Amino acid sequence: MKFKLGRLVATSGATEAMLQCEQFSEEVNQCIYKHLTGDYGTVSLDEHDTKMNEDSIINGQVKRFGRVLSRYELSKGDVYIITERVQSTITTILFTSEY
Repeated sequence: MKFKLGRLVATSGATEAMLQCEQFSEEVNQCIYKHLTGDYGTVSLDEHDTKMNEDSIINGQVKRFGRVLSRYELSKGDVYIITERVQSTITTILFTSEY
């Protein structure tokens, strides 16, 4: 793993979709692993965004006021997984339409 996940939360829309569809829930779990290992999904296609993600990671943690952003195309719609650190680290799962 490239960095620590911290507290994991999801928006109500993402939570509802995961509860209603086991396949989508499994897809999200796979994407969390990808996010933590540096596969940022479609964000990886942009060198600038990938560099911003990599610059936010120091010694296995997201640096203070840093953010790591991933975007994945899944069966129920595109999702963002965002790990941020202000006082503590938190990772949020949300549909791109909820951003």
